[in-house]
Amino acid sequence: MNFYLTSDKISTAQCLENCREEKTYDFYSVPSAQTLPALFRLEQVLEDHEVERQEDPYRQYLSANLKTLSSIIAVRRQTHRRRGVFLNGTKDHVGLGGNLSVGSTDSGQPNGNEYSTIFVVHGHSFNSGTFRKLSPLAISRSLRVICIDRREYHGSTPHTPEELRVINQGSDEERAEYIAEQGLLLALLVDGIAQNLKLPINGGGAISGWSLGNMHTLAVINAIDHPKLPQESKERLKAFIHTYIIWEAPSHILGIESPPDFYFPFWDNDLPMEERGPVFGTYVSSCFDHGADVLASRDISRINHRNPTPGTSTIDKMTKEEILSSTNFLAGPKCDTIVLEPTFYQVHRANLQKALFDSDSSVKKWGMKNVWHIYGDNCSWNVIFAAWVLEEKDLKANKNIKFKPIEGTNHFLMWEDPERAITVLKELHFTTSNYEVTFTAAYKDKGTVEQSTAQRLGNSLRHIMPTLTVGKDITFHYTDSGVPTDSNYSTIFIIHGHTFHSGTFRQLFPLAAPQSLRLICIDRREYQGSTPHTPEELNIINHGSHDERAAYIAEQGLLLALLIDGLVQGLNLPLNGGGALAGWSLGSIYTLAVVNAIGHHKLPQESKERLKAFLRTCILWDAPSMNLGIEDPPNGYLPLWDNDLPDEARVPATAKFISGFFDHPADALATRDVSRLNYRLPYSRTPTIEKIPLEVLLSITDFEPGSKCENIISEPPFRDVHQANVDKAFFDSDSSMNKWGINVWCIYGIESHWPMIYAAWALEEKDSNKRIKFRPIEGANHFLMWENPEFAINVLKECIVH
Repeated sequence: MNFYLTSDKISTAQCLENCREEKTYDFYSVPSAQTLPALFRLEQVLEDHEVERQEDPYRQYLSANLKTLSSIIAVRRQTHRRRGVFLNGTKDHVGLGGNLSVGSTDSGQPNGNEYSTIFVVHGHSFNSGTFRKLSPLAISRSLRVICIDRREYHGSTPHTPEELRVINQGSDEERAEYIAEQGLLLALLVDGIAQNLKLPINGGGAISGWSLGNMHTLAVINAIDHPKLPQESKERLKAFIHTYIIWEAPSHILGIESPPDFYFPFWDNDLPMEERGPVFGTYVSSCFDHGADVLASRDISRINHRNPTPGTSTIDKMTKEEILSSTNFLAGPKCDTIVLEPTFYQVHRANLQKALFDSDSSVKKWGMKNVWHIYGDNCSWNVIFAAWVLEEKDLKANKNIKFKPIEGTNHFLMWEDPERAITVLKELHFTTSNYEVTFTAAYKDKGTVEQSTAQRLGNSLRHIMPTLTVGKDITFHYTDSGVPTDSNYSTIFIIHGHTFHSGTFRQLFPLAAPQSLRLICIDRREYQGSTPHTPEELNIINHGSHDERAAYIAEQGLLLALLIDGLVQGLNLPLNGGGALAGWSLGSIYTLAVVNAIGHHKLPQESKERLKAFLRTCILWDAPSMNLGIEDPPNGYLPLWDNDLPDEARVPATAKFISGFFDHPADALATRDVSRLNYRLPYSRTPTIEKIPLEVLLSITDFEPGSKCENIISEPPFRDVHQANVDKAFFDSDSSMNKWGINVWCIYGIESHWPMIYAAWALEEKDSNKRIKFRPIEGANHFLMWENPEFAINVLKECIVH
């Protein structure tokens, strides 16, 4: 077989078709910029058929533009070991029939037999060659990286005309069946490779979809109950694949509706069709500076979707040889771009739901407890938006996907910083415990703490959502601003209030490290990722006696104290900088209960000593009077108790009310005349909640716990319990504050609603020994952390310094 590059008689794409159909190969085409991607496809076919190439004058054209085809082939051969697995039912291969073949690149076997294998499925346009820089780094880390080329990409069987019809014009049912079939093929491929290469089960395996490839890896996960997947394959896969990694999935292939008017090159009608692919390559491989405040607030309306940072495009830094050996732009218009469009969204949503969120989800059937979502915070908007939406969905479902944003990286970490990429992949697969620290506290029976898993958390953890389990399998989720560069930083634990969970404090995160602060915001039970209450506990909250409710509050304080002690150990928090515990709003109840836990007979002595050495400051932040056991003034008003409001309107009305700005008369503040506080007219300025975009608001709130267990805690039946909680913490002769030796602050916004100001005044009047420090904050409402995060972080720092 001969390969001639002579006159421009037919297109390179036609040459490719001829190559598939004819037994002899005489080609007549000079490649242009538009046909270079097709040329690489042609070259792949030639290589697969061991075509002998002959030189002619047009070879000089190639040399000038490509440094010869031979160099392209050589680059790929030096970097990867290539194999094809044929699904044709022979004894050497995995059978579905139909002579389907799937190409892959293999980094090679590390020394020894205890390595782990990571399968990667590529995205749109960029094939397995995109991951070539990981190959030489994998072996030294006892990793084997096998990158699969999807159909239509080099070495794999193209789609049939019928499959292309289904992709481009099929019904939802036909498209869902097509995706399921591709998942089945890939599952058989992974099983076949694992057998053929005798991949070690001890090291375990992981499967990762990058970008659009996540559509296919979700389908692989769903293939675990496909009727055509043999039982023996299911068992082998379940024993072998332990980890699933969603790597920078764009929102489109998860079925997430795009915000209005958001930009994406494929749908830019101002671009000619032939330019959209190259512009897409530059766009998705660029760095986008979204701004720390946007990332912290997760305000999708302000994310940067049009203006990548000039000079940061990965593809623009690649040589032509590297581009040709890593891309195929022909597959996009043929079958890839359509799957990003809204007509596929319903199919993608079902694919995602079945894999991760159904009550009998595929990951549950697989027994796969290690599921990660990783993404660069400089990626294009659709990657970051997908992570935010998926994290919100996951937290509500309590499915415990672990999310890891990677600072300063674009969509091509594997090319820009392969060392970091391979480190992240290994970390995800091997050190699950680094992100999920589990303690079993056997205080119920023995009063001791047994540390079952306590791996140290590394400095690479940034804004992830790990959990810690205490007591009888009570899990708490928390958010962590990350480790400052100053090794003697201080740590502030924050307990949130009613409805607004730990996400409410996210705008403080990027501001913490410069102040040598680390913020850890705990999600209370019933909120995102934390264990709900038992039916017995809910019955006590809503109908219990005084003693039962007091015991419940004390129990929650004990659990939170064990949580903090566990995090102090597990995160290796420095004692020199000291720690603080802040309760915001209704969270003050539980902060006081933690302080009182210092005398709890079930808190182990070693935990008491660690906590006393570490926690030096307690901050009551806008604590409302009803949560301190203070009787309401006669004219006190809250929408939550307004009988003129329908039940379903009370919580939203209360959220708007408490986030308003109250213009209290200056002389009433000066004289502390409670009767003249502004009880009903909060809107001197726009309430905070009305300034937060809906999608952001949904990501920081949960309205369900209110009627379930939160509202009742602020009502008069709990008043005596709260009063006793306060007295024991601060005012009894043997108060917990004295036992602990802790500094106490009460901070409150002067423009907060009346219960916050009234509570501070009542508490200050009761504090005859002047042990508590009071800090009114001018111009602040109940949401200082959102309205003015810089001011908020400074006030918190001030409390610790003093």
